[in-house]
Amino acid sequence: MKLRTAFYAGVVASFATTAPVLAQEVVIAIGSEPTTLDPQLREDGGERAVNDNIFETLMVRQADGSLEPGLAASVPTQVAADQWEVKLRDGISFHNGEPFNADAVVYSVNRIIDPEFNSEQASFFASITGAEKVDDLTVHINTNGADPILPARLYWMKMVPPGAGESEDFAENPVGTGPYKFIEWNRGTEITLGVNEDYWGEAPEIKDVNFRFISEFGTRLSSLLSGE
Repeated sequence: MKLRTAFYAGVVASFATTAPVLAQEVVIAIGSEPTTLDPQLREDGGERAVNDNIFETLMVRQADGSLEPGLAASVPTQVAADQWEVKLRDGISFHNGEPFNADAVVYSVNRIIDPEFNSEQASFFASITGAEKVDDLTVHINTNGADPILPARLYWMKMVPPGAGESEDFAENPVGTGPYKFIEWNRGTEITLGVNEDYWGEAPEIKDVNFRFISEFGTRLSSLLSGE
């Protein structure tokens, strides 16, 4: 059975892990085609709709607004006025088989704050001066002073594999730890994701997700009503 639906944007992962088995494929209409799938470079509109299913963050926000550990094993603890300690979950891998560990977190943090990287998100992490590895599952994140909302900031920072910035095609062939893996990007038409069979969390119940680019609201609505 195939279910086709239309939204401005959506987080399929949260839907798929809580709903009963509905379909092998879901089609989601989004109002704009992403300019990149590098989640640390730009993430707004179409980018976020897709990337929220490929990539994950150290902290996650629940429906009631509370923060809970995501890729982190526990809530970060402040070990000094300008330093936080983050413990990581063990046994998680990126879609390409690389382990998710302290090296990945250090790389992700230092990459997004690097002025030469020129991330559109950098200003939100302006208090962070860097990250350092303590051991394979422990990271220290340093700040330029007291930053009581650092755990909330980590909700916005998606983790990427070490060396992602050196890969010329990472922005078009993204690799994350999320419940869905990148399959294909047909420019001007759609992006297709497939379920991550080795996902560390609750397994999604929808196999494939197709993000179709439809800019006009009326066209999105008519596509939904016609079952396209």
